[in-house]
Amino acid sequence: MIESTLWDYLTKDIDENDIFETENGVGIYVSWRQRIHEAKVYMQDLFEDQPRDLYWDKPLSDEYGRQYFELLKHEVEWMKRSRIILPSEVIEEGNLPWARRPFFMVRGRSITREQVKEMLKEELPMFYCRGFFDGKEKYPSLNTSLFGHLLPDHDGSNGCWLWDTGEIGGNLWSDIKYPEFWEFMPQWMWLAMKYPYLDMVVGYTNYNELPCYGCPLGEYYNNTILAKSIKDDDPDLYSELIECADLEKRIIDSSETDAFPCRRENIRECEMHFKNQKGEYCTGSYKRDFDKDYMWIVDVPQMNEDVVLTIQIKNGNITCCFADEARRVFAEYNKKYHFEDPYRYSTEAADYYKKSHIGEALLSECMREIGLDVETSMEYLVKKYGLKREYLKMTDLRITDKKYAKAFFSE
Repeated sequence: MIESTLWDYLTKDIDENDIFETENGVGIYVSWRQRIHEAKVYMQDLFEDQPRDLYWDKPLSDEYGRQYFELLKHEVEWMKRSRIILPSEVIEEGNLPWARRPFFMVRGRSITREQVKEMLKEELPMFYCRGFFDGKEKYPSLNTSLFGHLLPDHDGSNGCWLWDTGEIGGNLWSDIKYPEFWEFMPQWMWLAMKYPYLDMVVGYTNYNELPCYGCPLGEYYNNTILAKSIKDDDPDLYSELIECADLEKRIIDSSETDAFPCRRENIRECEMHFKNQKGEYCTGSYKRDFDKDYMWIVDVPQMNEDVVLTIQIKNGNITCCFADEARRVFAEYNKKYHFEDPYRYSTEAADYYKKSHIGEALLSECMREIGLDVETSMEYLVKKYGLKREYLKMTDLRITDKKYAKAFFSE
């Protein structure tokens, strides 16, 4: 393994003459680089990952018009304190997630309520972006690609891993299409540097969005249902769909287990789910319903086998491991910090529980601490972003729909 401070790692390729002291910290001149799918993060990648409204959104210029970015003194201290650990061999593209929107899983040790508040005030634009509640915000998103969907609104969800209880755990998918190493690593580097109390892992897979999307069982029933709906209108498409369904049926009936994300543990239960459909789920819309009712089934020990990259964040340091080591490290955390109720890992958990990951009680404390009027701010969020306030007010985790309770907790 190769180990160094994040400062040394990020400044290794920068000429010493391009790094200079400023009144606030350290300035680094912008340098253009031609990147050819390399698994390397440059300092500029780190700058561009932080959408701050003061100095992060664009480079500064010196008296000669030369552009530079500026790091504050405490940020330089973070980088010199935190360490990055990488495998000694060259990181090959084949070792990185290659899916369109890679599905990944987060597991970790719980943190305190005060630490959750610190992270919210640092990471949610509603707290750090000046003018957010004036309607003049430059960065209107309530949620970042780092945490997932912290607050429930009309845009749906891609999952979340931070809870107002301080618990850490969730299944998500990347909002970056076909992410390169230098695109997804900076956010985890910042997380490690800024919050040394975190002890967690991020396990990336090659599944696109959700593991069940590629399951032959789902594809079989989806093609069958769709074929029946267009049989008379489009005979050619009907024949094509039936041919695909026949192929998928042969896979289902075979002894091939790797074709199923869950390794067949709950295949009969899934089969009953699709057999009960009357045709309203077709052209892919069955997938969302499938997640609503059964996404928890992929949360089984065998999912460890599908991890291709694990990022460990601990004591302010960040470690990347691949292949067998990635699976071993993720499995260790998954076993140690696993939720008793696997339903909480679903990307649709907020809808199932009718509860936001971050509730109004904690959100209100953050608002008051920075001088915001709680009721006015909450009304703005509801009106502007369609925030589901009833979800924010829910304080406990319980499934409110009896159908879901029957599906998940029946013997």
